[in-house]
Amino acid sequence: MALVAQAVMFRDELAATMQACFSQFAPGQPQAVPVVMRVTKLEIDETYRLGAAMGRATMEAVFFAPQAAGSYRAVASFAQTFQRSLASGTGAVLAGHAANLGALFLSAATVGANQTAWLATGPTYSMAQLTAVQQPKPETSLPLLKPGDPRKPGFYYSWAEFRADSPGGPGVPEVETRPYAGSQWIGDDEIKPYHHALDGKRVLAMDVWGFSDGQQVYIRQDQDFYRLRPHENDYIFFGRTGTGALGHSAINVLGVASAAYTGVGAFSTNPEHRALYRLSTATGFVSLSPSMGTSISSGAERPAQLFVYRPRSAKGPAVRIRLSTGEAPQELLAGDYLSFSPPIGATVTGYLMPATGPETLLPVIPTSMNAIYLECRPAETTPLRQVKENTGAAAVTRLIK
Repeated sequence: MALVAQAVMFRDELAATMQACFSQFAPGQPQAVPVVMRVTKLEIDETYRLGAAMGRATMEAVFFAPQAAGSYRAVASFAQTFQRSLASGTGAVLAGHAANLGALFLSAATVGANQTAWLATGPTYSMAQLTAVQQPKPETSLPLLKPGDPRKPGFYYSWAEFRADSPGGPGVPEVETRPYAGSQWIGDDEIKPYHHALDGKRVLAMDVWGFSDGQQVYIRQDQDFYRLRPHENDYIFFGRTGTGALGHSAINVLGVASAAYTGVGAFSTNPEHRALYRLSTATGFVSLSPSMGTSISSGAERPAQLFVYRPRSAKGPAVRIRLSTGEAPQELLAGDYLSFSPPIGATVTGYLMPATGPETLLPVIPTSMNAIYLECRPAETTPLRQVKENTGAAAVTRLIK
């Protein structure tokens, strides 16, 4: 089933409804300290597979404690997903969703009430900022590194290490890279990072959150690693729809542990289909990008697929390929291909940079419907040309095999 987000109108408005839920599931104690909770995400959905229904609820929020000067300091962050099987019947379905919400409210209250884990030096806001439609973004807001900033090489064992750019396993990881087979998953390469055991043998690094090779950053989801791409103030990555990435919950940004409830991918039983996911730099939470289930309103929201391939018969010295989107040039040899993810809707220019002589440029317009394939034959009169999708897909598949 495709995820299509639907707006919901709460009869008593969201704040009053949630206050009633908290009073039911997590009532305050007589000596409790009052806090403000700003909810940045609340999602409820249900999926069906093989006749079984699964309900899921997700919440992301930040807690603020009142200060003597009348401001409010960020003290804890919360990001969590709960899911459970739904029994048949309207009443049972609603009861399952209510139970998920109740578990979320109770878990959030536990995080907000744990003063021993509160952040000691969080940013402060006025009540006007907290109640504004746009989330406040002062200079002191986290994370410490912006998406796209260079990172230290090494393995990250938690979201907290990634956020602080402090890999628990420093050093350049040993990585194997090979193309995914099959035309439905060509694009990013298959990534396999390794540890070195005491006996010198290599061990696949499946105990890490992700890693950096000093240039690119990768996140682990189940058994796979995916390259993170900066987008706005967050990261995006293309992942398989058959994994549990959608329900993944990591250590949140303020260092408060949130349990990980990973769900089964609800969008396809075929793991070879790719979907666009978003990693929130505010919470470390991974979710399916909204653009996968709704119409694309922004050209930068969902990247397209663009491949530049060079047949084995097109021999000669290496050339370099770059796009007008600002990505670094990549080397292209005979019998190889390159993949790019430019924004949709805007004209993108591909540049062929030969070993000698002037550049060749070719403007194209990426779309959300089809991948774009450019064939590179440096020695011919037209060294860079666009080919039909089925022609390009077949050519790249032959290069992979």
